[in-house]
Amino acid sequence: MIEEKVIAEHSLTIERKTFTLSLRENGGGKFLRVTEEKNGRRNTIIVPGSGLAEFQAKVTELAGLGK
Repeated sequence: MIEEKVIAEHSLTIERKTFTLSLRENGGGKFLRVTEEKNGRRNTIIVPGSGLAEFQAKVTELAGLGK
């Protein structure tokens, strides 16, 4: 297994789901791990560091549409 260094991590609970955002780094570079947990089940996505700015822009754009 590749060793990962946690740079920063935050958790938040929305309704009955807990989301953990973890900025990490390994030999391949930096990446964001987003984990959703509900009722003991976990789903995770990984966003490569090279795509974080674009990912953030799209989330911000969509969040504005949801107001």
